[in-house]
Amino acid sequence: MNFNKLGTNIKQPKDMPDIKNLQKLGKLYQLGEAGANEIGTKLENLDAEFQVNYDHNPIHHMEERMKDVQSLAEKMRRKGYEMTIDNIEMHIFDIAGIECLNNYV
Repeated sequence: MNFNKLGTNIKQPKDMPDIKNLQKLGKLYQLGEAGANEIGTKLENLDAEFQVNYDHNPIHHMEERMKDVQSLAEKMRRKGYEMTIDNIEMHIFDIAGIECLNNYV
């Protein structure tokens, strides 16, 4: 999505966030998603290695997720931070996450 082109074609209402801030938020989410995908891939490779070397899979289920933007806004409000990209980067550490269920330890 080209946010610069979008910003020139749409008349922005006063209560809407700035298009540049939406672009920064999009980049932040893309970075988080890429990180979660990379860690997820590493965990899948470790699981496959255990299957080959030890004949069992330690990971039962794995799911990557991204925090919903509405949940992000609510968390910022709850913590008392102004909704800015800088505040999100400095104070919110769970935009992306991986749930990993193990059969046993």
